[in-house]
Amino acid sequence: GIPCTIYRPPYISGSTQTGASNSTDLLSRLIDASFSVGYVPILEQSINMVPVDYISDSIIHLSMRSGAVGGTYTLMHPQTTNLNQLTRCMVELNVPPLPEVEVSEWLGRCAVDPDTATIAAVIGSEQSTQIRWTEDLSQTIAGLTQEGLPCPPIDADLMRRCIAWRLRKAS
Repeated sequence: GIPCTIYRPPYISGSTQTGASNSTDLLSRLIDASFSVGYVPILEQSINMVPVDYISDSIIHLSMRSGAVGGTYTLMHPQTTNLNQLTRCMVELNVPPLPEVEVSEWLGRCAVDPDTATIAAVIGSEQSTQIRWTEDLSQTIAGLTQEGLPCPPIDADLMRRCIAWRLRKAS
């Protein structure tokens, strides 16, 4: 009987302004592991992600609606992102140079290093797992867009900001 509201975000990417992100999430660990082992995996997996600042703005905006309590809001981006877009940005930065390798080779390199073994296990298991949503995912984001809170694109500029932020945190 306790009133509650459910906000269901997908993967949460870094800030659109600074690239700042959770250092222990999947995407940050993927970036860190790639720089640590000196290689970038070729990943064909698509994921749905939304920038952290958009998620927080959306939750605040939605929570201020009358009748918000008791609702469920799925904050999925209208477009999925292929992880190769992220890895291509790491290669383009060329700091340090990161050659691309098949995901199986990258996983093997990560698995032997205690600092990257965890991400190897997670990425390895995620390769065969796809989350399937059954409801209309565009409803919440479309409504927010109509209310003046459009979802920012997950593009190369955002990915470069996130990677650059990770590199600054590592040094």
